[in-house]
Amino acid sequence: MSPEDTAADRVTGVTLEVMQLALLYADDLPQLCQRVLARVTSACGARAALLVRCEGGVGAAHRHVVLGLHPADDRVAEPATPLAPLLTHTHRLDAARLWHAQSPPALAAVAQQALAIPLRVGDRQQGALLAFDPDPARVSEPADWTAFGHTVALCMRHALILEDRERLASEAVGEAREREA
Repeated sequence: MSPEDTAADRVTGVTLEVMQLALLYADDLPQLCQRVLARVTSACGARAALLVRCEGGVGAAHRHVVLGLHPADDRVAEPATPLAPLLTHTHRLDAARLWHAQSPPALAAVAQQALAIPLRVGDRQQGALLAFDPDPARVSEPADWTAFGHTVALCMRHALILEDRERLASEAVGEAREREA
C-alpha cells in the first residue's frame, strides 16, 4: 500500500490479504489469527488489535475465547482489563463502529478509542475484532470494515471447521488402532 491510498483502499487491500492468508493458514488457526491481526493493526494504524471467538449459547452460557492479540499489550492482556463488556457490546452492533473512550465507558480503561468490528456469518456472531487507538485518518467508513468483518468471520469459521474435522479424523484413527490392538 502506498501513502496516497485511501482508507477504503487499505480496507480492500487487507480484505484480499486475509482471503489469501485463509488459504495459506487454513490448518493453523493461531497463525492465521496473528497474521490477520498484524494486517489490521497496520491497515488502520492501531496500537494493538484483539481477536476473539464466541462460544456457547446466549446469556450465561456464552463466552469469549481470545484467539490473538497483536502486538502484545499489557493494557489489553492483563486479567483485570474490562474486555468482557466491550466484547458483549459488539454483539449489539449491526456494523463496525469507531468507539471513543466515553462510549462504551469500559473502553477508557484500555484505549482512547477503538475500531469495533463484529464478526458475523449470517445472523450468528462468530466473534469480534477490536483495534485499539487506530489512526482516525486511516479508518474508513464503517461499511468497509463491516464487510471486512464478514470476510474474517468466514475465514475463522472455515479454519474452525477444518480443525474440528482433523480432530474427528484423528480420534477415529485412534479408536481404530485401539480396536486392532
